[in-house]
Amino acid sequence: MSWRGAWAAALGVGLVIAGAARAAFPVDVPDDRGRSVHVAGPVKRIVVAGPLLFAQIVDELGIADRVVGVAESPEIPERFRAIPRVGELGAVSIERVMALEPDLVLGAYGPSRDGLEAAGLLVYTPAPADDIAGVLRTIEQVERTVLGESRAAPELARKLTTEVTEIESRVAGKPRVRVALLYPLPGSPPLTSGAGTPEHELLVRAGAENVFADTPKYHRVSYEEILRRDPDAIIVDPSELDWTRTNEVVSSLRAVRAGRVLAVRPSTWVSTRFPDTIRRVAAWLHPEAFSVPTPATASTPPAEARP
Repeated sequence: MSWRGAWAAALGVGLVIAGAARAAFPVDVPDDRGRSVHVAGPVKRIVVAGPLLFAQIVDELGIADRVVGVAESPEIPERFRAIPRVGELGAVSIERVMALEPDLVLGAYGPSRDGLEAAGLLVYTPAPADDIAGVLRTIEQVERTVLGESRAAPELARKLTTEVTEIESRVAGKPRVRVALLYPLPGSPPLTSGAGTPEHELLVRAGAENVFADTPKYHRVSYEEILRRDPDAIIVDPSELDWTRTNEVVSSLRAVRAGRVLAVRPSTWVSTRFPDTIRRVAAWLHPEAFSVPTPATASTPPAEARP
């Protein structure tokens, strides 16, 4: 499929969001369990209990002033640094959350969600955003949950899809670089991202060929298999750069020997700024497509030609 065809699905989501009819409270939104969450009225106080994506979304939508608490995260947006913490991701403190008297807890899951709901709090966690279309869907659902309608989400969707289309147009037709994305695990072979993961989609849009595209989702890959596929470039978490140089197998790969290793924070693959990640990877793989031409220097006319 061409880059234009590959983008059509996610772009279609943006157009659907843009054309969605505005709603008024009460609203019902589907969550990650397939249940319908009923929101009776406007949400004024929000606790963000989920991953970085949720904090980014409320920030991008211009409703960050409603956030009264956030889960611990080293990458929390600057504007939330002084806001009370409610515990770790996936294990927020029910007591701390309740003390903040939120109208909505966003992104909680597991036992924490069970406890919050048992305490009578409204909890909304959308289905996981496994691709660009999922991020756009999550943006729209969060806004509708908080405001009862889509206000900023349609324009944000247009902006993000336009940015990605522009990047893809730059790398269209260029030879794809064979890339492996590796997540080292203590005492075992690393994880990689196959088809059906956010990393895979962004790699493809950046002009890469995922060498593990024939395998689904996240899975362990043996060192023998990594050696056999011998990618031309490798992407890892910034904290794992030393691993690429010290691991006996990985350090022997052509990518490492050639210095073709890029550090990308895992949180940036599922983010409201996914165009920035695609652009960074694309410019690394295809620098010639993003180079800025040197302006031509105007020549000084010879003396006899001057007035």
